[in-house]
Amino acid sequence: MGTTKQALGYTLRVTEMKIGKFAGKKVTVATARPRGRVSFDRFCDMVAGHTTFNYMEVASILNLAADTARALVAGGEAVEFGRLGRLTPQLRGRAAAPGEEFSALTHISGAHVRLRANPKFFRLDDVSFERIELEKKPKEKKGKSAQPTVPKPGSHPEAGTPGVGGAGVGTPGASGEHTGSDAHGATDGHVGV
Repeated sequence: MGTTKQALGYTLRVTEMKIGKFAGKKVTVATARPRGRVSFDRFCDMVAGHTTFNYMEVASILNLAADTARALVAGGEAVEFGRLGRLTPQLRGRAAAPGEEFSALTHISGAHVRLRANPKFFRLDDVSFERIELEKKPKEKKGKSAQPTVPKPGSHPEAGTPGVGGAGVGTPGASGEHTGSDAHGATDGHVGV
């Protein structure tokens, strides 16, 4: 975690408050908007970039740590899980009525792992805020599928258009020819088929 402030996107929405001094009134509130989602594999690859382990070893260690912590909590232990916080067992169920004897079979419906988050780790003090305007998408009529956009004759298709190769006219890749790189991006200078 660096000291550089990152921009956290948010959107505004109008909602009616249910409790507090603004109960029953419409107020404007901010909601955090994630820019994207990092998969577990990508996360492991990012961690591996700062270590001597490869992404598969990082994934194995993280999964083993999670499985071990879960097994310990299932046995009744509380586990200090580093910066994230403490993992503890928690029960779900219903209360026994006054005068009724408590029975685990009828009154406990299940158990789960609870993360008691470390407030210092989960507080985001090192961010700035950036407002994001949501674009209104037109609603499509049911039964009709979206038609692909076809460039007009004589116009240049946009970069990234499927079947174009992401390049303009007269550049390598414009007509689909081999550009000398393999599937992993390595360039071998070979322009063959």
